[in-house]
Amino acid sequence: AVVSTQSTGLIKNARQIVLVCDKMQPHLTAQEIPSAFKVLENASISVDKNGNIERVATQPVNESDFDSVIDASGMCIIRGLVDGHTHPVWAGDRVHEFAMKLKGASYMDIHKAGGGIGFT
Repeated sequence: AVVSTQSTGLIKNARQIVLVCDKMQPHLTAQEIPSAFKVLENASISVDKNGNIERVATQPVNESDFDSVIDASGMCIIRGLVDGHTHPVWAGDRVHEFAMKLKGASYMDIHKAGGGIGFT
């Protein structure tokens, strides 16, 4: 297994690594999601000097090629979700929806009654 000389970190022996984009795509269409989702068993991740994932592999890797090594034995690695959206402060509240939820209303029930994210 060839690893570039830019690699500085290795996370090894992960029991599972969950891949959302199996070919390093920046995004997926709805049609691509079912086929791109993969779970690798007993895998490792190499990270470049900028902290970017360089390679995900199930083949053995030479630890001496890396500045730091983390043993993730028995652990699962899942990509983090960064949801960078905001809501305007004091544009309204949805506190009335709480009572509806307590009475068993679904999100669609609340939406049909004029509530939901479109209310604020």
